Amino acid sequence: MRILETLFLTLVIFSSINLFIFKNKKASIFLPLAANITAVFSIIFEGYRIHIVPAFILSMLFLIGGIFNSLLPNRKPNRIIRLVSLIMLIPILVLSVVLPFLFPVVNLPKPGGAYPVGTMFMSFKDFSRKEQLSNLNEYRNIPVQVWYPTADINGKKRANWINSKEAMDLFSQSKHMPKVFDNLTLVKTHSYINSNISEKEKKYPVILFSGGGTMFNGQNAIQMEELASHGYVVFAVGHPYDDFACIYPDGTITPYSKKLSENLTADSKNAVKIAKQTVTDTESPEYIRTLLRNAKLNNNSVKTWSKDMQFIINKITEINGSMTDSIFYNKLDISNIGALGHSFGSAAAGQLSLDDSRVKAFINMDGSPFGYAPDKEIIQPFMILTTEKYGKYIRYGYSEKEKNFLFVQISGAEHMNFSDINSLMPVLGKLSGFLGDIKEKRQTEIMNSFILNFFDKHLKSKSTPLLDVPSSTYPEVEVSVY
Repeated sequence: MRILETLFLTLVIFSSINLFIFKNKKASIFLPLAANITAVFSIIFEGYRIHIVPAFILSMLFLIGGIFNSLLPNRKPNRIIRLVSLIMLIPILVLSVVLPFLFPVVNLPKPGGAYPVGTMFMSFKDFSRKEQLSNLNEYRNIPVQVWYPTADINGKKRANWINSKEAMDLFSQSKHMPKVFDNLTLVKTHSYINSNISEKEKKYPVILFSGGGTMFNGQNAIQMEELASHGYVVFAVGHPYDDFACIYPDGTITPYSKKLSENLTADSKNAVKIAKQTVTDTESPEYIRTLLRNAKLNNNSVKTWSKDMQFIINKITEINGSMTDSIFYNKLDISNIGALGHSFGSAAAGQLSLDDSRVKAFINMDGSPFGYAPDKEIIQPFMILTTEKYGKYIRYGYSEKEKNFLFVQISGAEHMNFSDINSLMPVLGKLSGFLGDIKEKRQTEIMNSFILNFFDKHLKSKSTPLLDVPSSTYPEVEVSVY
């Protein structure tokens, strides 16, 4: 939480204590006055958010009440007025404390590598593909956020986790929630915008990231920063009309397609229905594969996402080889490309590995393997990071011939623990069931360790004891090798 905002809320709480317990007349003016002044400075220097409005209203009421009592010391309201005032104040006081607690402006964990982290926003139009999900006659336009090792961060601005309230309103809409997540636009990352790439190494391996359905390409900034701080360049790929918002460098936004989202949900339900009619044992691998094969629209979408990522690999190759004005010119090790995805993005990373041999390894973070994966063997090594509860169903979704993969289950984790929601909404996430019981810092440590070790092994040829010999460092993690 922010310093001035914390001080403001503390003063409001002390004003409440004074009103109900100590009843000191000087304090009844000084405390709410100080609270109001602090609130103004918090809004100016830290940014406005709707969650402090009840506390601000309360501090104004306390100040008015304190002034009134000072000017008219002998005039006391009758019991009914006092009772009604108390009944009105208590809900506002509860909201004043609860809302900032449920919707904090958190400090994201710092990356653990030797490099500071730079970030850049880019977009590329694929002139070989017309946009199928738009009424406009336009080409597919792919936004990308890049994280990379940097050196000079002097004078550079830290990037926000997301920089658009409009985008967060779309997030709320896509999740059928009230528009109460503007606090996330105030969260700072540890990445510095448009800083130069570090010259310490000649070239850096490349990783492509794809987020979940109706999420966005910046949803795992913590893992992107961790990888960049250890000498990787990560390109997080957006998927227009599937992401809740695609944000372009000029500030324009492409919102998600509500119709597509509804059709994908209906497609999944229909696939479940067909699978139950076809396979009796709903716990069997064949049931899961039958379900995935019959999710026709989901399978088409994951192929589109794979094409998005293939197109970005082509652009990466072009940037590295011929764009002499780019900071990435001749700095990208395109012989060592990995892919990482969460949820539906995991399916896209797997499909990309089947479609494009330039990908040497990929990681599935808790995603069902749509596309060709239930029937075609993936040659590249991969790792599944998943939950203890449902992980086996993800494993069952791959071809029965599949081998050469690592299966990592984390006890106490739920699906959204594999995104930045794990750190951004630790209390609300647990209360709503989005997050599991595992501590957010522990989940981040486990994810960062396994992701980094996996790519170090397959893209940098490093020795990785965490993967080769499962370590007792993480007793809540069960590792299997297939």
